[in-house]
Amino acid sequence: MKKKNEYNWLLFGILTIIAIFTSLYVLKCLPGGRKMFFRRCEIIFLLYAFFCLHCFFEVNSIYETMHKYRWIIYFALLVFFVVNCLNLSSLGMFDVYIQNGKGSEFISPLFGKSRPIRSDEWMVNVPRVLSGKYFNYSGINDIVNATKYNSLVATGSIIRDYAILADPSKWGYLLLGAEYGLSFFWGYKLIFGFAFWYELFLILTKNKRLLSIFGTSLVWFSTFNMWWSIVNQLISGAAILVLFFYFLKSKNSYIRLLIGMVLAIAGADYCMNLYPAWQVPMGYIILSIMVWMIINEKPWKTFSKKDWLFFVIDVLFMISIILRYLQVDAPYMEAIQKTVYPGSRVSYGGNSIKKLLGYFYVLFASLWDIGNPCEIGCFPVGFPLAYILMADVLFKEKKKNNLLLFLLVPLVILTCYCTFELPKIIAKVLLLTYSIPARAVDYLGLLLVIIMIVCLSEVYENKVEINLLESAIIVLISVCPALAYSVSYTSQKRVIVAIIFVGILAIISLISILSKVDKKYFNFKISTVFVSVCLTLNAMLVNPIMVGVDAILSKPAAKKVQEIAKKDHNGKWIALNSLANSNFLIACGAPTINSTNFIPNFSLWEKLDPEKKYEEVWNRYSHMAVGLSDTNESEFLVNAGDSITCVLSKEDMKKTGVKYLFSQSEILDTWKNMVTEIYYEDNVYIYQINYNN
Repeated sequence: MKKKNEYNWLLFGILTIIAIFTSLYVLKCLPGGRKMFFRRCEIIFLLYAFFCLHCFFEVNSIYETMHKYRWIIYFALLVFFVVNCLNLSSLGMFDVYIQNGKGSEFISPLFGKSRPIRSDEWMVNVPRVLSGKYFNYSGINDIVNATKYNSLVATGSIIRDYAILADPSKWGYLLLGAEYGLSFFWGYKLIFGFAFWYELFLILTKNKRLLSIFGTSLVWFSTFNMWWSIVNQLISGAAILVLFFYFLKSKNSYIRLLIGMVLAIAGADYCMNLYPAWQVPMGYIILSIMVWMIINEKPWKTFSKKDWLFFVIDVLFMISIILRYLQVDAPYMEAIQKTVYPGSRVSYGGNSIKKLLGYFYVLFASLWDIGNPCEIGCFPVGFPLAYILMADVLFKEKKKNNLLLFLLVPLVILTCYCTFELPKIIAKVLLLTYSIPARAVDYLGLLLVIIMIVCLSEVYENKVEINLLESAIIVLISVCPALAYSVSYTSQKRVIVAIIFVGILAIISLISILSKVDKKYFNFKISTVFVSVCLTLNAMLVNPIMVGVDAILSKPAAKKVQEIAKKDHNGKWIALNSLANSNFLIACGAPTINSTNFIPNFSLWEKLDPEKKYEEVWNRYSHMAVGLSDTNESEFLVNAGDSITCVLSKEDMKKTGVKYLFSQSEILDTWKNMVTEIYYEDNVYIYQINYNN
């Protein structure tokens, strides 16, 4: 890096004062002891050191060096993440639900706020992962649902098997154990997802770095990606395109073979992350860009016989991973396809396009409670701006932009599907019956961001000119509907004021970016950086920074459950009147019948409902609350699409074979002669059932 002619000691002093006062604030005002303070200071110092570079080195030189050594920086950040056992899970919610304040000092986040709305992440996925550690992620796991599943099915794609190649983010669990594996999982997804999208935008914009950072921020730090706790299809999809591009471009056959093997893993990762509602629309984007790459590179002209042989080897490698994964995961796929929810879900499209207008409103979900931010999370700016820009660029370039023409195909398909219902035969042929409009629209938003960045690339290459007046008209036509929609979404005055303020800043910034304004304090470079920084800061507020899994395993109740489960591993458990507690139990190694039923527990329901009278209730993915009946009758109810309640009679309880009850309130009087209290602390009761009484 090139040093400045004169060091900026004033800025250095200001940064130092800010760092000191931030550290003092952390020490005095945030909960936690010495270890928490040390971890927080590490992060503060990392940011402080980065900003201090700007005091002593030329700014362009700093970012030139960072770009040059970006992959080394990515791996260094991953090491920092793992060594410090950091993760972005909201598992701190367990401290809210179970023995609040008890346990180690790492039961609450270092920074940020645990999000109860992300229950699929902290309440379901993390406990499933932790359940696998008691079997070292191999063989049969009989903790989840207290029934026997292979480890891949039980833990969510983690198993000591060839099939694990299909999900690189989970390799850390096998190599480093559960806690550090969770850090690797989050660090890998956060860092390398950003890395692959940056590389992809470099390809699509012909190495325009600032524009690529802008595009990456719009995608990776979008409310959609952050509130869904980092979407796997976004990572594997971008990785496929980047690796495929360099596979085609490479001049060395053996390097091409190596790239192809990594590409095969990325392809298997995409195929085996089984959520067709997102896979199908993302697949259209991937295919359209891959076709563009093939047409541009013309591999049939440059590949030797050895290259084609290596290509076949790589394809066979990918197929072998997929086939093994399908073989191991077959029980799950067979069961989930037969369920009422989500297996029988079919849609032909329509009535979801308006979701793309809500990008201003959802920006404030990290600050204020405004409904379900996961469902309304979207990609910012692209709608309807990208449609207008695409039409403008294709008209001015006389349809010479091949990439935009290829992207036009998925744009028309997804726009139609998200706007109105398609004829059934067309929806089936296009595979869109495997998706639903509420999910496909998310990837329409992604496609619009890609199109917008490609169009801006043409503007920045001076192939297309958009003057200031034209830019203002385009931006106002695009942003004003989104502002009106976002304002109509809420009645909270502070949110309305914030939306209008951010909307004005967005309008000014976008006009500057589109028209390439080049004033001293108002230019397209500053505007691009400003929008990127704002999106990054907003994203940092969504997920908390946690250390390890002490929010679960350091609880006194967790230690007691582990103690009992170790002595009596065959003893089955039920958590009463709670969804979180049942998953807490499997994280502690206790075989728990009512932990989240990701597939129906058929062996259990054959006993409770042999005539299948309540199949509509239990034949689904379900969070399962269990209560105790004070009569001789049981009740089975559907609360929502993925939530059921079972109120069990004594006779049906006997059928379950459950030995231990976990509760946060005293048991019903009518049941007291049937149970023995074996643990009580901080409103947590553990009872042992005595069926002879």
